[in-house]
Amino acid sequence: MKITHQSARTTGWGQVPGEGVAKVRYDINRLNSYGPAANALIYHVNYPLSSMEDGSDLTTYIKGTLGLSDAGLCGVLASMVEESGGDATKENHETGAYGLFQWSGSRLDAFNSWCMENGFAFDTATAQIKYLAYDLQTNNSHIWNGIRSVSNDRNGAYNAASTFAYYFDSVKSSPGKAIQRAKLARDVYWPRYENKG
Repeated sequence: MKITHQSARTTGWGQVPGEGVAKVRYDINRLNSYGPAANALIYHVNYPLSSMEDGSDLTTYIKGTLGLSDAGLCGVLASMVEESGGDATKENHETGAYGLFQWSGSRLDAFNSWCMENGFAFDTATAQIKYLAYDLQTNNSHIWNGIRSVSNDRNGAYNAASTFAYYFDSVKSSPGKAIQRAKLARDVYWPRYENKG
């Protein structure tokens, strides 16, 4: 028996409220890819998307700043949570990547310069989301236009996630991740955010 530890997103329908991250321990040989983990034991839960620095809702801020539909929001969330768990201060000590969107190298340098020029603290969700909007419009207009023009339904969530996933270097080097994130957006985030308004 091979025991594996895995993080899984929750929808709020089960015992873990909100959209916490349930870390489970299970026998991978008995796991159905679309079913529940056999003999799973939840041993840690955290809630990465609770609020902005001022206590306001993070998802509302992302949606408003980027001008997204509910489907577009789901597409962004699928990658953001996979990259950082929704933690604006997350640092990858191996790659040097930082923040909600795990910028590194010249991209991180560009973000830090933008923060200094515009008077934002680099370690805040506010700065990172505002910079994401700027960077998408300025340097990645095909992604910007793609996530803002999807149909506002579960298929739109899938398409937004598969488009937005290519903003990340980790996906460019492993395209299968785009499909995984697209399925997360459609199957996990869309049921939760389809009526966000």
